[in-house]
Amino acid sequence: MTRSVTLDELDRRLIHALQIDGRASFSRIASVLGAPERTVARRYHRLRSELVVRVVGLVDSRRIGMLDWFVRIDCTPDAADALATALAQRDDTSWIAPLAGGTRLTCMARTPAAGAEGGRPLFDHLLRTPGVRDVEAGCVLRPVAGVGGWAGRTSALDASERAALLGAPGEPVDGPDDALAPPKAAKGPVAAENPEDVRVAAGESEPGWGAADARLAGELGRDGRADGAATGTT
Repeated sequence: MTRSVTLDELDRRLIHALQIDGRASFSRIASVLGAPERTVARRYHRLRSELVVRVVGLVDSRRIGMLDWFVRIDCTPDAADALATALAQRDDTSWIAPLAGGTRLTCMARTPAAGAEGGRPLFDHLLRTPGVRDVEAGCVLRPVAGVGGWAGRTSALDASERAALLGAPGEPVDGPDDALAPPKAAKGPVAAENPEDVRVAAGESEPGWGAADARLAGELGRDGRADGAATGTT
């Protein structure tokens, strides 16, 4: 049974603050909100434990020489649940969701750019999966929603409070669960392209993205507030 959660003014102000700067320490958030630091910390833990707030880190695929895809999968009814579970366990997928009727799934997928080594293992796997009848994929050519934050989603903080939160970039976090990792710009498909026609612009990708970076991104994808000890970076 789903339990209703009522948000008061402090809850809404805390959520707005975390949307503005997810890596802000509780001490800085508390100073902006005018509330005790321990109170702010307790509020966050309560909201998180009651599944009101969830923080995840997302990778900007273009900066690591990868491509994002919006994928639709048509499958048999008996294969949908197992396929959704298998997709959720992969490191190169996100936002898996069933559609009405129980025979179609959607997800976001990340693949190497055209011509890169490694191919596209997800698409290759889907084509060999029993019960999959058809796969459609649209490449995300540019970010749409979430670029530069989520302006207009909430107005709990005024302009001066928002400016105060943005005035100290790069501040260290307090520790585990004491700061949020702000997600990179959310992606939305704006056009479908042949995979071989899509190229990553020269100079955009970050050098040196490897297995350690992927593991770190995976940890932040599970808990965007994880500190260095939790992610193995200390």
